[in-house]
Amino acid sequence: LHRIHPVHTLTRPTSKARRNRQNHALSRSRQQGGNAARVMYSILGTCKALGINPHTYLTDTTAILLANPDTPRSTLTPWAWAKARGQKLALDLSAEVTPALNR
Repeated sequence: LHRIHPVHTLTRPTSKARRNRQNHALSRSRQQGGNAARVMYSILGTCKALGINPHTYLTDTTAILLANPDTPRSTLTPWAWAKARGQKLALDLSAEVTPALNR
């Protein structure tokens, strides 16, 4: 029985997007577009891994930043955002990652 590791499942959509990059005019035409796409794939992948609805997360954090641009970025990470709203996470990454953000 061949088992697929959960991390491989999470990276599969990103790998497919990377293979199709030549068809993606934004990342192909400008380096900034490629950087923006990488950031978005990272955010969407993190939301997926934590069991967060990406649309709700992006809508809420965008509204927070528009209302108060000085909001600390460490409070807007997907795991910090979910914890502040009392959501149960599919994976608990906050103990490992949050201290690195506060350095």
